[in-house]
Amino acid sequence: MLKTANLAFEDELEADFKSEEIILRKNKNVKLHKGVDAEFMEMLSDVIKKHDEAFKGLVDR
Repeated sequence: MLKTANLAFEDELEADFKSEEIILRKNKNVKLHKGVDAEFMEMLSDVIKKHDEAFKGLVDR
């Protein structure tokens, strides 16, 4: 279920309640630690997305 929802350990979730439903969403507003540059994190995220399959292959080694 976590993989399908693209969730990872320590991801923050938002919850909405509608009648008999609970809707969980990944919180897109990430808080960066002091000293971490937002532009660097965006660039790193792009690299990870671009090379996702290669990184996943390294996990199995």
